[in-house]
Amino acid sequence: MLGYYADMLFTEHSGAFKLTVQFLFESMGYGKGPEHALVLQSIDTMNTIVSDQELLPRLEPMIGDIVQVCTELILRVKEPTFFEFIKEFCGCFSKILDDKILLIFDSIVNRMMAD
Repeated sequence: MLGYYADMLFTEHSGAFKLTVQFLFESMGYGKGPEHALVLQSIDTMNTIVSDQELLPRLEPMIGDIVQVCTELILRVKEPTFFEFIKEFCGCFSKILDDKILLIFDSIVNRMMAD
């Protein structure tokens, strides 16, 4: 639900928006157990957020942090929908990511070799 309202939330409070995005990424790493629903919802929310063209400019200042978190999460998140999010993220920000996309690809290769 948060993903669908993200374009209206925190429009005047970029710090609160950033904290919300950080919370969603942190939640993605919880794994199985009682928090698993939160993992799935956080992935779905971020997928919705990066798919919204109006929100891309608000995420741009966080690209470096997002890439860093994603490279760490790639190594431990097991949900297929997370990798769908990574694909969507890379597609939406392909022009901005530049060499940072190599960090994501490197993490994916490391994950594949570990599995």
